Amino acid sequence: MARGFEVKKRLKQNGKIKGVKIEKGLHLPVGDDEHLLKMEVGITTRNFVPTNVFYWKDVKDEDKVPMFQKIQDELDISLDDPHAKKVIHKMMARRFMTFKHKCHKHFKKFTSSEEAQANPPSDVKIDDWKNMCKHFESDKFQGQSKANKNNREQMRIPHTSGSKSFVQRIYELENNQENIENHSEESNVEPVEHVEPVEIKLYYDAHHKKDGTWVNQQAEENYEKMRTILSEEIEEGIEVNGRQILEKVLNSKYGYTRGLGYGVKKRSSKELELQSALDAKRVGNEKRTQELVVQLQSQNEKILDQSATINELKENQNVLQSQIQQLLAKFGRDTSP
Repeated sequence: MARGFEVKKRLKQNGKIKGVKIEKGLHLPVGDDEHLLKMEVGITTRNFVPTNVFYWKDVKDEDKVPMFQKIQDELDISLDDPHAKKVIHKMMARRFMTFKHKCHKHFKKFTSSEEAQANPPSDVKIDDWKNMCKHFESDKFQGQSKANKNNREQMRIPHTSGSKSFVQRIYELENNQENIENHSEESNVEPVEHVEPVEIKLYYDAHHKKDGTWVNQQAEENYEKMRTILSEEIEEGIEVNGRQILEKVLNSKYGYTRGLGYGVKKRSSKELELQSALDAKRVGNEKRTQELVVQLQSQNEKILDQSATINELKENQNVLQSQIQQLLAKFGRDTSP
């Protein structure tokens, strides 16, 4: 509720909330106010989805129109952009699923259906809750719930990142790193070379418990592999790419890059081939540039040597001319032109 009041206050003072970005290549928002967007999407979804609908795929398009409009009225984002609208739509679906999961957890607290129906969550009306309880007892829901539970149990490496998305954490890490670099420039302090990529730092932070230990041995082994590849690339002079190292170690096979959560989609084979070709071309250009720099330095040194030789000859010529004049003067001859 406090965040809801914060949104109303910001809208009244400054108009639309501007601290949210939906960037190409990312499938979740980032920015200083991304938490407000997540909260507003949750509230909007809860208030606008009909109470007799239990699956997002059953929500009609005409019911989504006012939801999109409300989000666009409150935040400075353009839903005319197909990518931005798709991101918001996915967020709505996930927030709807989260609300349903929360209600199911409440339902399971009670030992009987009758007891559950008599005790709705504080934010759900009694009639809506009774319909939802019947849905939770249906064979369709029970089967899906069991499958989802099995999928969660198969997750080998849990994370400790909480509800904040990984892409938002990367955004904050990059901003912090940029601030450090800017401070170093302003203070004339030599920046630290080979800073650990934010993706690898995020993996480290998100897989440690509060007591400082790893969530499991596999997570620690993954991190050590990342550090090994990082060291090898630095020694070989290869430009470090944290995301590529992450994908290589975690062997991403699904629709997103493992270790970065839902918000970052895995790149296609064509994208990887193009990136590899661009990297190879960049390395070739850098090598050729370095060769030209060496050649230029060599030529400059030769020019300097030749200039020094010419200056030395001129000095010797002046000395000889002076000696000739002295000799001629000694014999009484006029040497003036």
